[in-house]
Amino acid sequence: MDELRQGSRFELDENAEVATLFRQPGEEILAPVHDESLHGLGLILDASLDFKIGQTASIIFQSNTTEGVVRHIKLLEDGKCLVGFECR
Repeated sequence: MDELRQGSRFELDENAEVATLFRQPGEEILAPVHDESLHGLGLILDASLDFKIGQTASIIFQSNTTEGVVRHIKLLEDGKCLVGFECR
């Protein structure tokens, strides 16, 4: 897959930063932040949440709220997935 990222990616300690996602009002999902870039976030989510490419979610991270669009999903071995969001 070609790298579409417009800025550098910075990996974070997954235990240090957490984002809150809302796919719909009232559905709060806490997600460890794997990495961040100028225009996006990589979040670790349970695969059972069944995120899809193109799906949107409101994301609160470091006291900022943004709209995120799923751009990639990588399944991990532990039943989780790394979901890459482009944030606007």
